[in-house]
Amino acid sequence: MGLKAEILSLRSLIYRRLYINKKKEKNVVDEFHSLFYDSFLFNKTWGESTWLGTHIKKCPFDTWMYQELLYEVNLI
Repeated sequence: MGLKAEILSLRSLIYRRLYINKKKEKNVVDEFHSLFYDSFLFNKTWGESTWLGTHIKKCPFDTWMYQELLYEVNLI
C-alpha cells in the first residue's frame, strides 16, 4: 500500500471516529434528557442543584456556562 492510500485510509478512520450521524446524535440527546429530567422523581439533580449557594432548577451545563461568562467579564 502506498503512502497516499495509507493517508486516505487513516483519514477515513478518523472521520468515522469523529462523525456521529444525526439519528445517533438525537438518541444521545434524548437519553440525556430522559435521565436528567426523570431523575427528579428520585430527588436527584433538580432537588440537589445549587449555584453560588442558591437552589436552582437548571441544567448544570447551563450554570457552568454562566460561570464561564461571568469569569470572562470579570464579575466573579
